Amino acid sequence: MENVRKKIMMVDDDPLILKIGRFFLSGSYEVYPLPSAAKLFELLEKITPDLIMLDVVMPEITGIDAIKRLKADERYASIPVIFVSSITDSESSFDYLNIGAYSNLSKPFTSEELHSLIESCLRE
Repeated sequence: MENVRKKIMMVDDDPLILKIGRFFLSGSYEVYPLPSAAKLFELLEKITPDLIMLDVVMPEITGIDAIKRLKADERYASIPVIFVSSITDSESSFDYLNIGAYSNLSKPFTSEELHSLIESCLRE
């Protein structure tokens, strides 16, 4: 039987973060780097991911607005979301959890941090 790789959509307006994330993850997962939340919602019409990694601060649609939209739509509400952010204070992290995020990963991140958090999230 073929081993089906989990799909991860990584949304960030910083091309370097997308490049690093794809580099770290492409050996283990099917990675979809997306430069905006608008592109995320376009791709969601075609592909259902196992996990969404979402930058908090982005132009047009912020990560906060995107997760609210995701959680309000029954088609996407059960997809886990991990915020990736340079905003690392505990109050913000608590707020992220309250609006439906699985966790928050601080930028910059290591390959080990990224893999560990994703594996933990996908096991649940």
